[in-house]
Amino acid sequence: MAQLLAGTLRLDDHVNSDAYLQDPYVIWAQLRLEDPIQWSDKLSAWVVTSYSLVKQAGKHPCIGGGSDRASNHVAKFSIDERKQLEPLVGYYSRFMSYMNPPEHSTQRAFLSEAFTRRVVENLRPAIQSRVEELIDSNLARGRMDILIDFALPLSSSIILEMLGIQSADRQTFIEWIANAFAFLGSDQSDFKIAKRAMDSYLEMSLYLESVINNHRLNPRDDLVGALLNLQRHEPNLTDARLLPLLVTVIHGGWETTTTLIVNGTLNLLSHPKQWNRLRDAPSVLKSAIGEILRFDGPFKGVTRAAQLSFEWEGRRIQSGDSIILMLAAANRD
Repeated sequence: MAQLLAGTLRLDDHVNSDAYLQDPYVIWAQLRLEDPIQWSDKLSAWVVTSYSLVKQAGKHPCIGGGSDRASNHVAKFSIDERKQLEPLVGYYSRFMSYMNPPEHSTQRAFLSEAFTRRVVENLRPAIQSRVEELIDSNLARGRMDILIDFALPLSSSIILEMLGIQSADRQTFIEWIANAFAFLGSDQSDFKIAKRAMDSYLEMSLYLESVINNHRLNPRDDLVGALLNLQRHEPNLTDARLLPLLVTVIHGGWETTTTLIVNGTLNLLSHPKQWNRLRDAPSVLKSAIGEILRFDGPFKGVTRAAQLSFEWEGRRIQSGDSIILMLAAANRD
């Protein structure tokens, strides 16, 4: 663990403050200048804030998904509770973002090949219809909470449509996802929340298995159908690999789409000149979305782990150390 230079800002002095929670970018900007790889006792991780180092970490041979990341989610529980939560750790360990090469590379290649432009374009009518429905219903009420009344129902419907979830089952599926996210978004010390997340993953997995089987009997031109088509000439794409890919889509698309819509709306309303420019010139929409992703994207950071002990910019990183790559900080470097 590297020693701080005299006068260097300490992230741990701010990480739980109201000011930091409201606007962490001020602290991240100072860290980039003074100490772009800083150890945090409170986060139990190295925090990386500069663009060049975050980019470097993505290809660093000593930095990867980390075999302990899944078990870290239940580290605060007793031995007996951790034993009960082993299936939950098993679910996390199969997430693509928790894998190291070559497993990660293989899963990513499967998903990239199945996630074609045609699959996305096939969703366009359903997305357009849902957007218009939500706008009309909120206009009729005369008010709209952008999160509850628009972003959440829109993003959930997109993912459920992509997976071919039956309309009658969608509310139950949404509840399973909410339970899973509730634990990941908590301080991960409440056993009841963890147990509910585990049970929800089990129910969701069983349901997705039935979706896969139904697609085999009644083929559909959606993401599940594309993966099954790929499976016919890719013997390594077993059902044991396919199911985690569907869960990856849920985790990677559900909350990120919601947050992008909410953050983007807030930032445009907070910058009237940019809002007026977008309104008057819809042709800049594509670059506007890219800028919203850069300026205030859904993911503030991703956690990786040291696969080996190594020296990095004068810091001694120990094997197994967690490394938080602050994407949001790097994107404002």
